Amino acid sequence: MVIRLLYDHRVLTSLQVCDVAFSSVRRAEARLHALYELRVVDRFRPHQWPGSAPYHWVLDQAGAAVIAAERGLDVKDLPWRHERVMALQDSITLRHRVGCNGFFTALLRDARGTSDRQLGAWWSASYCAAQWGELARPDGYGVWHEDGARVPFILEYDRGTESGPRLAEKLPGYRRLLSLAVSPTWLLFCFETARREVEARRVLVNGPRELATAVCPRGSSPAGAVWLPLPGLQRHRLGELAQVVLGRVAG
Repeated sequence: MVIRLLYDHRVLTSLQVCDVAFSSVRRAEARLHALYELRVVDRFRPHQWPGSAPYHWVLDQAGAAVIAAERGLDVKDLPWRHERVMALQDSITLRHRVGCNGFFTALLRDARGTSDRQLGAWWSASYCAAQWGELARPDGYGVWHEDGARVPFILEYDRGTESGPRLAEKLPGYRRLLSLAVSPTWLLFCFETARREVEARRVLVNGPRELATAVCPRGSSPAGAVWLPLPGLQRHRLGELAQVVLGRVAG
């Protein structure tokens, strides 16, 4: 599972790999180190000051060979190159990519060991762009299942680097995209600070009716009661948003 996720989403930290499949970061890193010795995965630590960054894991040659074999391809025919994934350590988009991936691995963590919660889909930004690029370019798409409810959602993961007008410019495309959805789909804006959420909600006021915002700092759960529809006064669990949509339609 981890190998496939690294192929689809390019990079995961040790904590994110732990979220997906392990009971502790120590166990995750022990397994990853064994895979590293076999060249299934590679790793890097981006520069960080103060302190040091965790290991960031990417696919290596043997891991790519596993993916290629599953698909009946040669490694050279995959849209993957080792030098490209290793170049992520110097990319200005690395923190955004890791933050977005952490949103989804936190959902996988919440679903582990339960029968009533599941992350039914996780599309990367590149896959979303290939499907919907003429309308919108979200940071991801997912489908969350909880207590019998199904909540498809499009994710905008915001690190506060875009201006308010830039956020507003995205809304017409998203409105059009949601209008084409087969089932009610939420547009979720995830922020790192409460201040940024408050500021952004002012410029998102004319967004589609299925729009909600939340503050999800690292380590928190996006499945919890953190989602505030726009307009709205009460925060809801991610799984509860299905009933919010039904309530609006019924009203």
